[in-house]
Amino acid sequence: MKKKLFIVSLVLSMCFSMLSIVNVQAKETIREDHYVNPIYKDVKSSVVHHDIQTYSLEDVEYTSDQEKLVKIFRENLINRESNIVLYYHCDEEITQEFFSNLVHQLFQKAIKHTGNGKEGDYLKWHCQGWTVKATISGNSNEGYDLNIFYDVSYLSSLEQEEKVDEEVSNLLKSLDLSNKTDYQKVKAIYDYICSNVTYDHDNLNDESYSLKYTAYAALINKTAVCQGYASLFYRLALDAGVDTRVISGEAGGPHAWNIVKLNGKYYNLDSTWDAGRSTYAYFLKNTNDFDDHVRDNDYQSNEFIEEYPMWDESYTEIDCNKYGHNYSEPIYKWSVDNMTVTAQRVCANNYEHVEEETVTAQKIVKDPTCTENGIITYMANFKNNAFKPQTKIVDDKKATGHKVVVDQAKEATCTEDGLTEGKHCSVCKEVIKKQEVIPSTGHKEVLDSAKEATCTNTGLTEGIHCSICNKIIKKQEIIPALGHDFKDGVCTRCHNQLKGQWKQSGNKWWYQYEDGTYPKNEFITIDNKLYRFDQYGYMQTGWFKVNNEDYYATSSGEIKAQWVGSGNNWYYVDADGKMVTGFQTISGVKYYFETNGLMKKGWFKVNGTDYYATSSGAIKAQWVGSGNIWYYVDADGKMVTGYQTIAGAKYYFANSGLMQTGWFKINKEDYYAPSSGSIQEQWVKSGNNWYYVDANGKMVTGDYKINKVVYRFDANGVCLG
Repeated sequence: MKKKLFIVSLVLSMCFSMLSIVNVQAKETIREDHYVNPIYKDVKSSVVHHDIQTYSLEDVEYTSDQEKLVKIFRENLINRESNIVLYYHCDEEITQEFFSNLVHQLFQKAIKHTGNGKEGDYLKWHCQGWTVKATISGNSNEGYDLNIFYDVSYLSSLEQEEKVDEEVSNLLKSLDLSNKTDYQKVKAIYDYICSNVTYDHDNLNDESYSLKYTAYAALINKTAVCQGYASLFYRLALDAGVDTRVISGEAGGPHAWNIVKLNGKYYNLDSTWDAGRSTYAYFLKNTNDFDDHVRDNDYQSNEFIEEYPMWDESYTEIDCNKYGHNYSEPIYKWSVDNMTVTAQRVCANNYEHVEEETVTAQKIVKDPTCTENGIITYMANFKNNAFKPQTKIVDDKKATGHKVVVDQAKEATCTEDGLTEGKHCSVCKEVIKKQEVIPSTGHKEVLDSAKEATCTNTGLTEGIHCSICNKIIKKQEIIPALGHDFKDGVCTRCHNQLKGQWKQSGNKWWYQYEDGTYPKNEFITIDNKLYRFDQYGYMQTGWFKVNNEDYYATSSGEIKAQWVGSGNNWYYVDADGKMVTGFQTISGVKYYFETNGLMKKGWFKVNGTDYYATSSGAIKAQWVGSGNIWYYVDADGKMVTGYQTIAGAKYYFANSGLMQTGWFKINKEDYYAPSSGSIQEQWVKSGNNWYYVDANGKMVTGDYKINKVVYRFDANGVCLG
């Protein structure tokens, strides 16, 4: 979001409650002072603006991404910028509480521990204090743009920090920590600080001399107070790859020291109190052995302790002759010329116990090829079985490249394929450019059409021959005659009918084909009529079963869709003669047949539900009953319950299906329907009392508007006027 803003910075005394931003443009200023040094609270910085200043900001990029703002903030702090501006956009209204939380949150994130020696606690302990002011522009529809102006003071300058950067780099090189264990790194750094930095008693009471609190004073001037000691250790340890934090608290007065990570947990150490001494009274101690140091509350929280767990025991050198060694995984270091390699491992019980072995490597040379570089392999084996064999591969000479030979092209002929030009290497034989086949072009192909086989005549497959040389390219194959495929006496391919004649044996009939065979155990269509022949070949009549299903044929044997029965018992069979069950629609009329095929009439049940069919068996939507007892069934014949709308009128049917009239109850509530059952909004008189029911027939109570007039009904529904 880019905007041109006209921003007015107002005097410090402006009351925040004056800020009001509701769908209008507004420009206001909010401000806050803050001091960040947790020990030396008398070190302060203050910026007061007495004049109203007017200036403009053009092409400003606002963002809602706080992490992006934090990154910008942190970079400015590292560069020791005094005036830092952050451009923040938010959608919610800016209150004093919101602003206070925001500016503190941005600052705390900017000085959060990151593992970088120039960031985290190093920034926190080198920032002296800050003030902040802001201007706001925006409205509730588009959100608010917040210009945050931090005025930061520092204990050291950028030039001094550049000097610290240079000296830290030189010092770490001189300590030669590259192949050291974390313990060795910590001890080397600790020994350096304790041996080279003295406590600054001369400036202890000089509050104007803020440099005494810095790593610069400890490293460059060689004299500082506890904050300088702790900050220098923090910077050196992190740059050496060992995690550490600066801790503040009480130790006979405000004090600062460090915790450092070894083997997954943290130890306390205080280089200030061990400085100039020959002992390590405050080196790598657990909390119990460090009880003359009391942390500030921030460092005693469960969250902090969980993130930085302390060792239960202080570090002590265990008698390895008694308890044995506990060596770490070996570290291997090659020489510059790769001819030697040194292996080292450190005992965790006593970090001073180090096993080290340097061996000469075997050099194996592999010459370069056309495509692969030549390599030199260095291999080393140690006498100490704790050290694994080491291998290092180094590129030596570049690949020689291919010696290219041209593979000549070959033209295609009528009968032989040709080749395109190719290339290969005469040394390694690798194909550089593949020769592609050029198909032969001599034949002029002519299609020999296929001929379909019939029931009585053979056919031919499609063939191809050359019209020039008559070479058969694709031979035509003979397709045998298919023969007749009779089904129900008719060939499925040529539709010739296998003729036959009816024959009688006693009172039974059967059908004989002209070839002497006869149908059995199957349905056959003869003269456009369907018949069924049993397993013996006799025509079936009346009721019979096929696969345990009931079928019916007339006395003449013809099978067709038809009603079967007499009197009150009727069945129906489909066009295949199969007896139907369940709901069926016949000639546009719906019926229901039991599992035994019997057509249902009157009331009947399906799956426990009541249904109704007329005396003819027809199922349709209709009223059923007489006098004061009426039911209704839907188009499927199913008895309805509850509210129903029939022919535009509303009715209510009980669970028994009975249409309700007069007063009745639903869920203990009173309802009314006239003698016709038709429910509508109406007045109802009972005795000398009048009642009123709504469109659902429910008796109303309380105040109720009828034709724009409000009536009052008591709890029993009686109209009170």
